[in-house]
Amino acid sequence: MARAGFNAGCRIVAVDLSQAMLERAIRRVDSEHWGQIKVARMDAAHLALPSGGFDAVYVPYTMSR
Repeated sequence: MARAGFNAGCRIVAVDLSQAMLERAIRRVDSEHWGQIKVARMDAAHLALPSGGFDAVYVPYTMSR
């Protein structure tokens, strides 16, 4: 995942409603970085994750109405 600019000590949680997008993300992760990356199917507006558990949020490719 170094190509995305994340350092080796970074832990990443990737979320998406679309299973197809999560599968695409999984295919793009090389085996060297699996220990620091988790993927989860969920709504980013209603995360099933602890509040305050992240140092940063990166939100590419979003749409709003």
